[in-house]
Amino acid sequence: MPSAFDEFTERSHPDYPGGTSVQRWHRELLRTAMLAGGFSQNPSEWWHFDHADWQRYPIGNQALR
Repeated sequence: MPSAFDEFTERSHPDYPGGTSVQRWHRELLRTAMLAGGFSQNPSEWWHFDHADWQRYPIGNQALR
């Protein structure tokens, strides 16, 4: 991806034109799959998607075993 995860610069925007063609291809692949699954994308973060029903589910934080 053109930016690091949780990097809050212009590079984190889903439509940022920079980066390599492979990075842009992967970012678009992720976006296409997530939108097809009923998610919407945060306009400021390529990695941030919310499902239409997200409010019905509590935030989980479980330790890995």
